Amino acid sequence: MKNAIHDFLKSEKAVNSKSLAYWGHFRIKFHYSYLKYLGLLEETSFSTSKLTLKCKISYLCNSLLKLNLISLFSCRKDNLIFSHPRAPKGCDLNTKELQEKLKGTAYVASHSEKFSFQGNTVDSYTDVVRFVAKLSAYVLRPFFFYRAKGVTKVFDLLELSDSEKNKMSKLYVINTIEFDILYRFYRLWFSTSKFKRIYVVTSYYNVPLVLAAKKLGIDTVEIQHGVISKYHVGYNCFIDNCSIFFPDSVYFWGEFWIENCNLPEKVNKKIYGTGIFDSVSVKFEKKKNTIVFISQTSISSLLSNFILNSAPHLSEFTVYVKLHPGEFYRKDFYNTMYHCFPNIQVVSCEYTLEELLQFCEYQVGAYSTGIYQGISYECKTVLIKSPGIYYMECLYDQPYVKVTDGMLDSSTLQDLERPTCSAGYFFSQIERN
Repeated sequence: MKNAIHDFLKSEKAVNSKSLAYWGHFRIKFHYSYLKYLGLLEETSFSTSKLTLKCKISYLCNSLLKLNLISLFSCRKDNLIFSHPRAPKGCDLNTKELQEKLKGTAYVASHSEKFSFQGNTVDSYTDVVRFVAKLSAYVLRPFFFYRAKGVTKVFDLLELSDSEKNKMSKLYVINTIEFDILYRFYRLWFSTSKFKRIYVVTSYYNVPLVLAAKKLGIDTVEIQHGVISKYHVGYNCFIDNCSIFFPDSVYFWGEFWIENCNLPEKVNKKIYGTGIFDSVSVKFEKKKNTIVFISQTSISSLLSNFILNSAPHLSEFTVYVKLHPGEFYRKDFYNTMYHCFPNIQVVSCEYTLEELLQFCEYQVGAYSTGIYQGISYECKTVLIKSPGIYYMECLYDQPYVKVTDGMLDSSTLQDLERPTCSAGYFFSQIERN
């Protein structure tokens, strides 16, 4: 996909700031749409397409109530933090740590569509702004369809069907209009503010924001929130000058992530650390023959089938299936699925992931951040062949890691060594001063 975009922009001599900005804004949505087209990615439980109309209206109304335009445009603080778009209670760990470190000098905003009604640490929500931009883009698309001219060459290189090309072209045009509206809103907002630095937890979902800030000379910083690799489209420099839609700096959890990304040279890379282990208040000892499966919303069906195929061969093990927070509401469904296997316990809030990783001997997953946490807790590791497994390529040759598909049994777990790498290599301790 990266090569297809690169070749198109080069051949069309379209390497200008506007086209780069549009592709920067579009690249993640394009990537996920392409993977779904190939049948390599499941619809996640966070997807708005899975929400009922009642839920969507509820989220929108709650966001409207919490859209504080007076606060937005009268803010005189030095720093702005844009939290993770799927942050429970509107405030993710990274945002919370930043708030503490910046000691009252930061204004916190969010576009947390699914959780806006729960927010109690966020100064204002911008869901309504994004909703208006999206709705306007759909209404105005027929008048801007000329923007799709030529982009089908990208889809030709990827051998998409005619119907899929048409769908992607429409999606591209919608995203360009959405970009223009959001960019103008952020420029207006930031030009009336006194912000000196803007922190974003996911810059690839906030390209109009990043560009507007950089145009006004405001320093932009992304705080790492998950797995980063050279294959992640959000952290991949796919063409010359693409640094325009990346933030000025990216703050990483540890040295490992800097070594395994493909960011533009102009982006400043800094080890910032994380308080990811600070929440562990109870210490556990390792228990033999214990396995934790780390679920992810994007591969939940694949993982469930893997567990069902493996369960008859794991009767001598105590097995925990740790649900992703986005799956907690489906716990009863998973309990029913595994009810024939008394050694399997489905976990939502009974244990934190960190607690499970502390006392489990083995961990099984795909490309979750939790895998790296587990290695830091000395878990012997099994990776399941699945879409996204290439993110973990850097771990393949480690003696404490095995890659498998189909099913898991005791023979797969044999000969795995206990990790001895420094936890700080993945997750440095955040500086509190």
